[in-house]
Amino acid sequence: MDTGIGSALGGFGIALLILLVLLYFLPFAIANHRGRDSQGTIFLLNLLLGWTVLGWLVVLILAWTGENRDQRQTRIAQLSTMQAQTQAMMEMAKQKSPTISNVQQFAERPWYYAHTDNSQIGPVPTSELRRMYMLKHISANTLLWSEGMSDWLPLSRCMADLGLG
Repeated sequence: MDTGIGSALGGFGIALLILLVLLYFLPFAIANHRGRDSQGTIFLLNLLLGWTVLGWLVVLILAWTGENRDQRQTRIAQLSTMQAQTQAMMEMAKQKSPTISNVQQFAERPWYYAHTDNSQIGPVPTSELRRMYMLKHISANTLLWSEGMSDWLPLSRCMADLGLG
């Protein structure tokens, strides 16, 4: 008389055992199918913790959530593009914005500006003109003059000298 597991369970028992093993490793199968980078970790967690219902559920959630390889590669490509765009924008900003030495070079330079009633006001230091422009007390059309200039110019043409452009 054969008392092995095959005769005790019969064909149905073996099929049930195979089904239970497949169900036990379902989280790993899902991770494998989704192309998860952490398949090895999920397999080990599934093997060691899957015998508890809570452990099995946690591993199933880990396998199901998160990004797969394709999503990760897409995200990395997007981040690389964003980084390149940011660097390009920073280079453009460096070219357009004044350096500290440029701003300091004109910091003590005396300026004169034409008030709305055409009266001449000054001397005014560069830093005060910048502040007045930022507070909109003077506009880009306000006429300015400083030593070394042959004629009065609108502020819009003196932006670089003022450290504004």
